[in-house]
Amino acid sequence: MEAYKFQTKINHKGEIYLPINPNLYEKEVDIIIITKEEQRKFRTSAIDFVNKWEGFLKNVDIEDAKYKYLMEKYN
Repeated sequence: MEAYKFQTKINHKGEIYLPINPNLYEKEVDIIIITKEEQRKFRTSAIDFVNKWEGFLKNVDIEDAKYKYLMEKYN
Protein backbone atom coordinates (compact mmCIF):
# COMPACT_ATOMS: atom_id res chain seq x y z
CA MET A 1 0.00 0.00 0.00
CA GLU A 2 1.42 3.36 -1.03
CA ALA A 3 0.63 6.55 0.82
CA TYR A 4 0.37 9.98 -0.73
CA LYS A 5 0.19 13.25 1.15
CA PHE A 6 -1.33 16.38 -0.33
CA GLN A 7 -1.95 19.72 1.27
CA THR A 8 -5.10 21.34 0.01
CA LYS A 9 -8.04 23.39 1.17
CA ILE A 10 -11.74 22.64 1.18
CA ASN A 11 -13.45 25.43 -0.75
CA HIS A 12 -16.66 27.21 0.25
CA LYS A 13 -18.71 24.63 -1.71
CA GLY A 14 -17.17 21.76 0.24
CA GLU A 15 -15.07 20.52 -2.68
CA ILE A 16 -11.53 19.21 -2.41
CA TYR A 17 -9.15 19.41 -5.36
CA LEU A 18 -6.21 17.01 -5.53
CA PRO A 19 -3.16 17.32 -7.78
CA ILE A 20 -3.18 15.22 -10.94
CA ASN A 21 -1.57 11.86 -10.16
CA PRO A 22 -1.91 9.12 -12.80
CA ASN A 23 -0.91 6.48 -10.22
CA LEU A 24 -4.30 6.97 -8.54
CA TYR A 25 -6.48 6.66 -11.66
CA GLU A 26 -9.12 3.92 -11.47
CA LYS A 27 -8.12 2.90 -7.93
CA GLU A 28 -10.16 2.84 -4.76
CA VAL A 29 -8.73 5.05 -2.04
CA ASP A 30 -9.34 5.85 1.61
CA ILE A 31 -9.36 9.50 2.48
CA ILE A 32 -8.58 10.79 5.97
CA ILE A 33 -9.11 14.47 6.70
CA ILE A 34 -7.03 16.04 9.46
CA THR A 35 -7.62 19.71 10.13
CA LYS A 36 -4.64 21.88 10.85
CA GLU A 37 -4.56 24.13 13.85
CA GLU A 38 -4.20 27.77 13.10
CA GLN A 39 -0.80 29.03 14.10
CA ARG A 40 -1.11 32.43 15.63
CA LYS A 41 1.75 34.80 15.14
CA PHE A 42 2.15 37.04 18.11
CA ARG A 43 4.66 39.60 19.13
CA THR A 44 6.36 39.51 22.46
CA SER A 45 6.20 42.74 24.39
CA ALA A 46 9.40 44.26 25.73
CA ILE A 47 8.46 43.41 29.31
CA ASP A 48 7.78 39.76 28.41
CA PHE A 49 11.13 39.59 26.62
CA VAL A 50 13.00 41.00 29.62
CA ASN A 51 11.19 38.68 32.02
CA LYS A 52 12.03 35.71 29.84
CA TRP A 53 15.73 36.50 29.50
CA GLU A 54 16.52 38.16 32.81
CA GLY A 55 19.20 36.33 34.70
CA PHE A 56 20.64 34.85 31.50
CA LEU A 57 24.04 36.30 32.36
CA LYS A 58 23.54 35.72 36.04
CA ASN A 59 27.17 34.99 36.97
CA VAL A 60 28.58 38.00 35.13
CA ASP A 61 29.22 41.16 37.14
CA ILE A 62 27.64 43.66 34.76
CA GLU A 63 28.64 46.78 36.69
CA ASP A 64 32.27 45.66 36.71
CA ALA A 65 32.14 44.92 32.98
CA LYS A 66 30.67 48.40 32.31
CA TYR A 67 33.39 50.03 34.39
CA LYS A 68 36.18 48.17 32.58
CA TYR A 69 34.67 49.03 29.20
CA LEU A 70 34.42 52.73 30.02
CA MET A 71 37.96 52.81 31.44
CA GLU A 72 39.38 51.25 28.27
CA LYS A 73 37.30 53.51 26.05
CA TYR A 74 38.44 56.76 27.67
CA ASN A 75 42.11 55.87 28.26
